[in-house]
Amino acid sequence: MVAQITDIGTALQSAFGNLLTAFVNAIPGIVLAVILVIVGYLVGKILQIVTVRLLKVSGVDEYIKKTNLASALGNITISRIAGKIVEWYIILIFLQQAVVFLGEGPVSNFIGQIVGYIPAVLAGIIIIVIGLLFGRYISNKIQVTQHRYKQTAASVAEFIIAYMALVMGLGTMGLDVTILIEAFKIGFTALVLVAAIVVGIAFGLAFRKDAKRIIAELKKD
Repeated sequence: MVAQITDIGTALQSAFGNLLTAFVNAIPGIVLAVILVIVGYLVGKILQIVTVRLLKVSGVDEYIKKTNLASALGNITISRIAGKIVEWYIILIFLQQAVVFLGEGPVSNFIGQIVGYIPAVLAGIIIIVIGLLFGRYISNKIQVTQHRYKQTAASVAEFIIAYMALVMGLGTMGLDVTILIEAFKIGFTALVLVAAIVVGIAFGLAFRKDAKRIIAELKKD
């Protein structure tokens, strides 16, 4: 009995000693990782501020506002979006190095997976933002025409472009967009059918008098 207790005590002491040794050995890496994260955050924040100011000075935000494109992004300025992208990209670079200092392990592997996923997220956001702006630009161009159905055409064009940008952006992020693609196919097919029916009815009404006249002449003959 005494021997068993002694063996258990020895095992616990050995396990605790190994845990303490591992923790002590990991301290330098943890400290370096924390320092890198803090430095990365500070550098990212500074570059974010610089990016925002440079874009504001360049007049990009003012141009977006004057061309009636700002509402497509929920009135969030391009300078702010670009600043956040730059900030997180810089933080990402420092995080990647911080993960290296943490060494191999479940936590570091998990953080590494998240860090590796961030570039795809940023790229997807950029695609969506560009798509929203382009969709609103095309919509504005259609609305200044003299076409009878310009409002409807502008809304449909903007929706299609924005939807395609959303699908491309989410796909770039690594998400499964099969359902969105199939939904778009169904919706687009239905739209084409409705448009064809409307055009057919309009065409028929427009040439109804001519058709009656032609039929009447044929009957005379």
